[in-house]
Amino acid sequence: SIRRVGSQFLHFAQHGQSADHATRHSSSPLSRLPSENGVFAVAKQSISHLAEMIVYNKNGKEKYKYYFSDYYISDITLNSFGTESAACGICSNNGNINSNVYIINFNSETPKHQFLLEDNMVMKVEYLSNGNIVAIGDKYAAFLNTNSNTTIKFDYENKLLKFYSIYPQDSLCLCLSSSINETGEDEIIALDNYGKELCKIKTTESFSGISKHKNRIIGITKDKIMSYNSYGNYEGYLDFPNNAKKIILASHSNAFTLENGTINKVKIRNLKRD
Repeated sequence: SIRRVGSQFLHFAQHGQSADHATRHSSSPLSRLPSENGVFAVAKQSISHLAEMIVYNKNGKEKYKYYFSDYYISDITLNSFGTESAACGICSNNGNINSNVYIINFNSETPKHQFLLEDNMVMKVEYLSNGNIVAIGDKYAAFLNTNSNTTIKFDYENKLLKFYSIYPQDSLCLCLSSSINETGEDEIIALDNYGKELCKIKTTESFSGISKHKNRIIGITKDKIMSYNSYGNYEGYLDFPNNAKKIILASHSNAFTLENGTINKVKIRNLKRD
């Protein structure tokens, strides 16, 4: 999550179980769970460098520090053991935005790996259950394998990334639109933890949020909640007039919406079909 203090920025990294985000509302802080041993990290602006990352143990004592000289940090995340971090930096190069993902082991002074993602402004990095790291950018999502030092990219093909939902156990969902205007042609695409496409859901809807939990995918519009299974098959909808800007599927039948600062619980059952 990001918190601004005066003219400085802070990134707080804690290992999470899931993350559902809207790319158009990225300034809102998002809470996440700590690593299994309580380790957490903070990235901030540095006096001597572009940025610095400080890692703390569960008692709040500093255990590691790393300075970044070439990139401004856009996001950091920790592995589940609290022994390693993926930190993404961005910079401008000849009018393009490039991103670089640093894989940093806390027992080493130098990065374990670096992945250069050209012409892509990465806003989110996250460890997945198979050990890969997903980096979500404005042009494509990249799946980073630190064992083979390889990258698999899923290109958005000039579509606009509206939302994404990370379910680290097995998948990533993206909501793409062909236009910045609400044209009602949003697509939901599910990818596995290796970057392979699981399903593509073409709709006539304009979603204000999406979420995935195990074998169910949901999307919320201005007047209903749409439900699909993990193969992309349509399950039905719920009438739900609202102004919600976010929805999170917490279990197969329980979801939560955020509307005007209020969290509401919704049961995903008794679906209708036209």
